Amino acid sequence: MGGAASADEPDNIQLPQGFHATVVADKLGVLRHLAFRDNDNLYVSTQWNNTGTSGDLIALHLDKNRVADKTVHFGVMGGGTGIRVYKGALYAASLARIYRYSFHGKDLVPVSEPVICWTACRHRASPRGAWPSTPKATCMSRPGRCRRWIGAPIPT
Repeated sequence: MGGAASADEPDNIQLPQGFHATVVADKLGVLRHLAFRDNDNLYVSTQWNNTGTSGDLIALHLDKNRVADKTVHFGVMGGGTGIRVYKGALYAASLARIYRYSFHGKDLVPVSEPVICWTACRHRASPRGAWPSTPKATCMSRPGRCRRWIGAPIPT
């Protein structure tokens, strides 16, 4: 699968032929998800911020060399399960909610507080009486449908 390590790749990682890795930003925390807008803006969610207290939403503007020349932390998303840009808005999912962030034109950060567009249904026990389940992965599919996988039992 991977070829020989290349000195041209960050940290000498091995990638399949035809692939290349570029470090666009560093020291953002443990990145979990990413999404691009059509204007060279990259949005990432972190599992934990640099203080280890919660996850962050971070906006990065990429320059002509595809390196971040501006980085803005604009939201908190504990336990984030996905982000996606759809019809000009950024959707970010936590374990319990999906938020929609709106932008004005090509602005890097949202213009207002997010709107809650989905709230978790009540947890219910599995048919076998095991632990209740919690929403996990989020998939934003076309045409504008949102799917949440509910499962993966958690102890209470």
